Amino acid sequence: MLWQLRKCLLMVVALTVVGCGTQRTEWPAYVTSLDGFSEEELQEVRMSIDKLNAESDRPLVILDGEPAQTSYLIHIERSNPWPNEPLTAGITMRDDDLCSVALSTELFKSERANYVDSVVWHELGHCAGLTHNPTEGSMMFATAKPFTFFSSDALRSFIQDVEKSLSSEGLGH
Repeated sequence: MLWQLRKCLLMVVALTVVGCGTQRTEWPAYVTSLDGFSEEELQEVRMSIDKLNAESDRPLVILDGEPAQTSYLIHIERSNPWPNEPLTAGITMRDDDLCSVALSTELFKSERANYVDSVVWHELGHCAGLTHNPTEGSMMFATAKPFTFFSSDALRSFIQDVEKSLSSEGLGH
């Protein structure tokens, strides 16, 4: 009886290690929600994602439709500025199967309108597994720059880095 219990326990442990259930890791990723945005802000975020997809050889982020059970999910929300980091334009929290992006309300002020694309792309880069890059001309530089700051080579490099990151993590298909 004891050996049967051990065998059963080993099976449970093995299933836990291997993973019961479906892990969401397939790209293109799906935006499951865009919360707290005004209609105008929502349109800006959607246009940024459309622009990212247009620059890539394939769609990287899908805004509409039903994700597959294994799709990587992204939640994007509008957030008040963070008290300890009032100049932060966006924050990303990345997990194996879900990425949460918070975009500061400060980003949508008229004097910062040219930053929306670069911040959205930067935060989606984090969702794809990219980290900050010390090169100021890189989209993944830690400090936000207006989208017009980036050369076409820098934008192409960013897209390639995202695609390479997805492939190396086994997230891209």
